[in-house]
Amino acid sequence: MSLPHNKSVTLLELLIAISLLGILVLAFTSIDLFSRYHVLTADRRAQVQNEASYALEHMSKNIVRAIGNEMVYGNNTVVDIIESTGGGERERIKIYIDANGNGLRETVAGTDYWIAYRYNDNSYPTQTKRNQIEFCSRCSNKSCNSCTTGWERVSIKANQVSGLVPYKPGDNTLTDNYLGVEISTCWDPDGVPYVCGSPDNPTVNMRVRIKMPSVSTN
Repeated sequence: MSLPHNKSVTLLELLIAISLLGILVLAFTSIDLFSRYHVLTADRRAQVQNEASYALEHMSKNIVRAIGNEMVYGNNTVVDIIESTGGGERERIKIYIDANGNGLRETVAGTDYWIAYRYNDNSYPTQTKRNQIEFCSRCSNKSCNSCTTGWERVSIKANQVSGLVPYKPGDNTLTDNYLGVEISTCWDPDGVPYVCGSPDNPTVNMRVRIKMPSVSTN
């Protein structure tokens, strides 16, 4: 009587099979991690880009209403840029606008007035105001130290602005009828644990020239 034929694998064959399986698992894991990493980076970059774009659009819509002539009324009487007022509050842009839309610069109360934008950096003591731009639709006076309508946040997702750089075409002199604005946004402006500009913490810089049709420099 013949003995039954039993099929089996050797120890060497088993080791080779386990090694090949391990290589395949590592390969698929690496591809998955690579894809997730780049999708996350792209998604964060898109969000901070949208943040900067929205802020610049908001500023363009209001700054375009500026009116006046600094050759007539004096420097900083149409656009005034204040670099720092302390306490974490940094750049502030003040613009005198044609509020009633009649094409004339007026100083009578209730007609034309100042509006302002301000940027609060990551050292601002109030957490809810850190790393964002705020807008005042009507200043109580020329200095814009207080806002009649209250400062409102200009953002889609709070606390992603890492810098605001307003500039006049001349050396802080309005030599043309436009204002330049550059906004930097970062996923986590505090830079902890990843610094701004790293793949895990992407940053976007956007710049725009805002034309002011009712402003003359001649």
